Amino acid sequence: MSQENMEQLRSGLASFLAGTNESAREEMLSRIAEGWDPEIELDASESPVLDTSGVYRGRDAVKRFWREWLALAEQFFALCEGPDSVLKARCTVPTTYPNAAQRKVFIQERLASLLLSTNARWRVKAADPFGFGWSMTRFRQFPHEAVVSDALKTAFLKTGFPEYMRAYSEIRARFAAGAQCA
Repeated sequence: MSQENMEQLRSGLASFLAGTNESAREEMLSRIAEGWDPEIELDASESPVLDTSGVYRGRDAVKRFWREWLALAEQFFALCEGPDSVLKARCTVPTTYPNAAQRKVFIQERLASLLLSTNARWRVKAADPFGFGWSMTRFRQFPHEAVVSDALKTAFLKTGFPEYMRAYSEIRARFAAGAQCA
């Protein structure tokens, strides 16, 4: 994506998020979509965020996805910025990332993944996780286990067979305990 296109995208997103209510956001999304080719294809299959890869075709499909994402993001924001609660406290805990970024940042990054994985109407194309860079946490020491874990969760979601979830849980427990996963 060119720098000019990136600036247009940032500008459009800033304008979109500036809407003060659902009607204003919908109007802004429609205005942004007017500039999209009717055959638009949002191809996130090369996304560095493993779970967000997918291909969305047509203006309406792309708009629908981002509407759902925004509604979920607003609910999450209200939870994290609203009255004190146990859940808010857990979401706003500082992490070991630079500047002690709060956990909510990393949860928010996964909201698109949540939508894609819990709603069958969003068809996605799997991305090759071996081509991505790994986290700077100790997860990077276990790329094989990360890929196997992802495959086990996918198999469980497709089949419902509890053996897949048990195998995933064993890998997760070994990792959480600090044991060598391999």
